[in-house]
Amino acid sequence: MANLMLCILAYYSGVVDIGKKHLEYAHSIAAKLEKLGQTYRCSNIIKVVGITSGTDDESATLMLPIVGDHLVVPGISVQQLAKRLKSIPDDTGTISLQQLNIEYYRLRLRPARVRRSLAGILELEAADNLAMQTEELLTTCLAGRRINVEAIDLAYALLGLVYDFSAAGNFILAEMAVNQANRVIDEWADGDKERCEMQPFTNFKAQVELLARELKTQAF
Repeated sequence: MANLMLCILAYYSGVVDIGKKHLEYAHSIAAKLEKLGQTYRCSNIIKVVGITSGTDDESATLMLPIVGDHLVVPGISVQQLAKRLKSIPDDTGTISLQQLNIEYYRLRLRPARVRRSLAGILELEAADNLAMQTEELLTTCLAGRRINVEAIDLAYALLGLVYDFSAAGNFILAEMAVNQANRVIDEWADGDKERCEMQPFTNFKAQVELLARELKTQAF
């Protein structure tokens, strides 16, 4: 799944050759899994970052993989993200980042079907068709596999994104991540007022507030 996400990102960034290499690697993995059995169940939970961008009328979400607790992310600009919105002219100046979330999935696949789908996609020539078909396959593989996690785990994962995005020099996405972490932990605390008085909670809130201040001055 990580290779499919990276393939899509490469296509929309205009690096078709790299996108096709990720697609070929995903095909080879599916072929190996097919030999192991009719159904593949991943023992690890898959974490995916969804970044939504768009205009007032239209939006789309780009998915980025978290591999080994680290986000696989290039230096992404708002305009690069917005390339997914094909109906918006290239010179549109109103595209903005709207939302950032982490979603968790427990993967269960039929490798033979995935391999056949990837083989068909690899036969396509137009980059736009490759991107569209790859994205449809990714959506199908993840459909119905989403699971819920504890709010505190989600909040700490979002803080991890703050450092990943900052290291990539994308302070806009880093600030979105720290703000989302703050919202998650506030909602969690609303369900138990006594929790707000506990030392772990106050320490966490202090860490979030410090990160938010540092981001405003890009002091990382």
